[in-house]
Amino acid sequence: MVKKLFKHEIHALWRLMIPIWCVLFGMSILGRFIQLFEQETMAYNIISGSAVFFYVVALLACIVCPFVFAITRFHRNLFSGEGYLTFTLPINTNQHILVKLVVALITELVTLVAAVVSVILVTFGELTVEIGKAIWYLFKLSVREWGAHMPFYLVEAVIGAILLLAVETLLFYACICIGQQSKKNRTLAAVGAYFGFYAIQQAIGTMFLLVGAEIDWKPLAAWAVEHPFATVHLSLCGGIVLAALVGGLFYYISHRLISRRLNLE
Repeated sequence: MVKKLFKHEIHALWRLMIPIWCVLFGMSILGRFIQLFEQETMAYNIISGSAVFFYVVALLACIVCPFVFAITRFHRNLFSGEGYLTFTLPINTNQHILVKLVVALITELVTLVAAVVSVILVTFGELTVEIGKAIWYLFKLSVREWGAHMPFYLVEAVIGAILLLAVETLLFYACICIGQQSKKNRTLAAVGAYFGFYAIQQAIGTMFLLVGAEIDWKPLAAWAVEHPFATVHLSLCGGIVLAALVGGLFYYISHRLISRRLNLE
């Protein structure tokens, strides 16, 4: 049943995203086609400027939409009238949240790839070659500087980036679940929950800054200078652990509220 639900979520979300991806690629191809007729005239400048503007708008929409659609899908499928049918399925709360989270992450990553491909399409030519050379130079420089640590850095960075996306998505899930506990103005309550989490984050950050100002960091700084590779590994792994803890908290809040205090519209 989980596989069927996963396929259904993919179909529901990608049905919304595929037209946006197509528009993005269409704008990329159109922009590249216009560049073939480059000339110093006012008409060309207006047309090319308009193409760049609409491409940027399409790119921004492509990046934002999967996140918005995933959040909207979470709310509509679990807390609107659809929820009465959704929770009759032989699937527990963990599976509902995980399926929606995984599909959202896959869609966001596919969108990121689509955005990169669109940029390559619109800049295809000498600029693309120069960008490729720059990336290859930086890659060789990194390998020369970091050696065997390079693959581990890449893996840790990718895991951290995916976890950050998951944490941000779970944050909105938790806010929606908190908002649903209100009898009135549930959307406003969800927005309030988001700003509440933001205020807590700022308070914790300020507290750490105040405590950190009283600590003598010289021994740690000296150790970091002597062990630069280990310092980078510890920083990346520490970020991964912190993101996992924060995401786990948001996941627990969502799971708890859905399981114990489900409030459908």
